[in-house]
Amino acid sequence: MVVKKEFERDTFPKNSLVSMYVSFGAMEDARTLFDGMNEPGDVVLWTTMVGGYMKFGMVYLALKLFDEMPDSNDVAWGVVIAGCVKNRRYKDALSIFYDMLQCTNVKPNEASLVCALSACAHLGALDQGLVDQGRHFFHGMQQFWGIVPTVEHYGCIVDLLGRAGFIDQAMKIAKCMPIEPDIVIWRALLTACRIHENLALAEEIMHHVERCDPLDHEGSKILLSSMYASSNCWDGVARVRGTMCKQRIQLVLGWSSTEVKGVIHEFVAGDRTHPRAADIYQKLDEIFNRLQTVGYCPSTLQISLELSEEDKRASNVIGRVRN
Repeated sequence: MVVKKEFERDTFPKNSLVSMYVSFGAMEDARTLFDGMNEPGDVVLWTTMVGGYMKFGMVYLALKLFDEMPDSNDVAWGVVIAGCVKNRRYKDALSIFYDMLQCTNVKPNEASLVCALSACAHLGALDQGLVDQGRHFFHGMQQFWGIVPTVEHYGCIVDLLGRAGFIDQAMKIAKCMPIEPDIVIWRALLTACRIHENLALAEEIMHHVERCDPLDHEGSKILLSSMYASSNCWDGVARVRGTMCKQRIQLVLGWSSTEVKGVIHEFVAGDRTHPRAADIYQKLDEIFNRLQTVGYCPSTLQISLELSEEDKRASNVIGRVRN
């Protein structure tokens, strides 16, 4: 570390050093430097620390530090709200957004509204009131806060309505919005059709998806194929898979990873090459049996047709547990 004369009175090097530690994930070093400062630091420094904690999943420390901030602006509020959404703390994100609305010196910006709408989208299927709240945020953002909706805001409201089952309303917004809908919006609608088993509308949406993403980077054809399989429409499955073969679109299985004692372990659906595969699948069976006792019944038709029934079941359990 390079320490210059009058370091404690110079804001820029302090912020830069803390930012450097945060960018490398060295949060303990960043906090040590942060706590060792003679002055409390500016809002940029505090926001950097809060954002760092959120980035690495230390939500409790981020919220605690945010509550201790001597001053905050719309960026700081936006960082903590976005961090809650990233860490799937949707209720906390909305609670903090509501607190921000009560502040007289801060108002929502484009980013914080995207996060609030996203939180409503993830919780709206469980709470009709949040669907209405999301509608209120979206339709009032220009009137109340002078913010013109961007494609991200439209994407969030479409996702919100689609998840909650209002697919026709979501489709109407997508068709009438003043901005050209992107692949994210059409993909959200396609996912909503899968959730609510609306195959006819999914076929219509697929035309828009293919126009935005002709090479199918998002795996939309696989999603449509799974919907055909769920409806026992095997001609549709064969047609989609035939198109995938012609376009040389390969099925890429989902994967996840975790680090344990400095070793990164990767997991792929249907894979049994891990050295402790037997122990892993034994634990999955235990989890699956416990879920069954509380009424869990997996649907395997929407999982890759290339997997065996046992692997489909395991894949479904993994997905549910992670969520």
